Amino acid sequence: MNLFTNGFRASLTTTLYIMGIYISTGAVGALQLWLRQHGLQRIVAASLLAIFAAMVVDTLCFRLKKRAVRDIVAVAVAGLVYAFLIKTYAKAPSDWIHLIEYPPLAVIAYYALKLKVRNWMALVYALSLTAAVGAGDEFAQRYVPGRTADVHDFIVNVLSCVVALAVVWFVIERKDKIIEG
Repeated sequence: MNLFTNGFRASLTTTLYIMGIYISTGAVGALQLWLRQHGLQRIVAASLLAIFAAMVVDTLCFRLKKRAVRDIVAVAVAGLVYAFLIKTYAKAPSDWIHLIEYPPLAVIAYYALKLKVRNWMALVYALSLTAAVGAGDEFAQRYVPGRTADVHDFIVNVLSCVVALAVVWFVIERKDKIIEG
């Protein structure tokens, strides 16, 4: 499977997504503050996380028809890892955005890079790129009013990308071995 038909679209999509992360840094902080002040932050954050999870399940189980037991187990394990990340690192609803924002970047970057390098190298490069973007995002937040840099946010960024790339590798990109007789 590939998301892109050519390198230009792949590069443009990846670049625009990264720009969106950096451009929205100040706006997201202001929106989170407003939601917190009006008692809506937990509801909105939980709704966004639920919508993201539903989209992943819909894509894997219904659109790509990945319904084998091992695929369902892989997605369930990914969900448990996400629950662990929420409980351990992303305790506040304002931190949940990292679980929604960075995994799509990892997937977009993987499919963009897959056009140029072998699959496993695309995984390594995609994870490296998303980690660099996450580090840059946290660094930039030091200079944005109402935002702070946090190593826990960076950890959530990277671990959520690892989970997303693992699902891509083990569920979407997995090739069944054909036994010839």
